[in-house]
Amino acid sequence: MDKTELKKLRALDTKIASGEIDENDFKQHFELEDHSENIYKGCCNYSTDRRLLILGTQIGLSGAMLCFSAAMLATGDDDGGLYMSMISSILAFWMGKSNDFEKK
Repeated sequence: MDKTELKKLRALDTKIASGEIDENDFKQHFELEDHSENIYKGCCNYSTDRRLLILGTQIGLSGAMLCFSAAMLATGDDDGGLYMSMISSILAFWMGKSNDFEKK
């Protein structure tokens, strides 16, 4: 990124901070930003968005833990306190995520 593009980006950042931004300014800001830090390059010429990979992993692990907890509760071998706390923790994690998106 050269100096003129950096200067434009900083000017647009100040407009965003002050709340005086329109659609064209937003498009210019999006085009000037460097999005290469979000690209994950793997083997065999594989590349994906890093944020998408993290989200997919979080969904997969949360689903697996929910299924495991539900199965252990269904068997009824234990009192279920540990598994109920796992379920409530996972649900609290995902319910809090929607709150973060509304703030932005």
